[in-house]
Amino acid sequence: AEAFTLNNIGYLYSQAGQTAKAIGAYSQALPLEQKVGDTRAQTVSLESLGNLYYGAGDKQKAVDAYKEDLTLAHGLDDRPAEARALDGIGTIALDGDDKKKALEAFEQALQFWRDAKVNASAAAELERMGGLHDGLGQQQKAIDDLGEAVRLWHDAGDTHSEAKALVELGSFHDDTGDRQSALDTYNKALSLWRSLGDQQDEAVTLNDIGLANENLGEERRALDYYRQ
Repeated sequence: AEAFTLNNIGYLYSQAGQTAKAIGAYSQALPLEQKVGDTRAQTVSLESLGNLYYGAGDKQKAVDAYKEDLTLAHGLDDRPAEARALDGIGTIALDGDDKKKALEAFEQALQFWRDAKVNASAAAELERMGGLHDGLGQQQKAIDDLGEAVRLWHDAGDTHSEAKALVELGSFHDDTGDRQSALDTYNKALSLWRSLGDQQDEAVTLNDIGLANENLGEERRALDYYRQ
């Protein structure tokens, strides 16, 4: 009961932005949870500590907490908890510009999200991986990642995220010089923005379509889109 109370206190402190006090509460809860063998509660405390240490800029302590969390979550067969721990590890690797290590963590996390059938989290993971593959010059992989993300957002019924992913996919097509695929993709995004009544994003996408037309040598058509 004491550990449970400390966990709640830690949560309240973290919500109030009192990081040091939140870390103190979770750190007190952890040995109590270990003592009674409550592994699930330990994973909650460790994940929270990882997030708090990361927020406080103590990346080594954050990684240590995430790794311990990952091991315990694996023992529980808790796929979403494993995925979140791997996301934490990957994010810190990315901060250190270790793109390959980050990708490994995100790829593992993606598999766990797929196992747990959490489409929205899998789609977000694929978008992250797409950006990384693009940064590593692996454009086709980036395109594949985003294409799958678009399908998963569609299945999850999240039209806004689907449109956002389509815009990113369009930009990847544009980067490879495949202007026609870029245009087709931007136009799909455009119809989704319109269905949502999102005029701001619609305007940005119209600009993207104008640029793609300009790059295709279709200046007159480009002007029409810019005017819209």
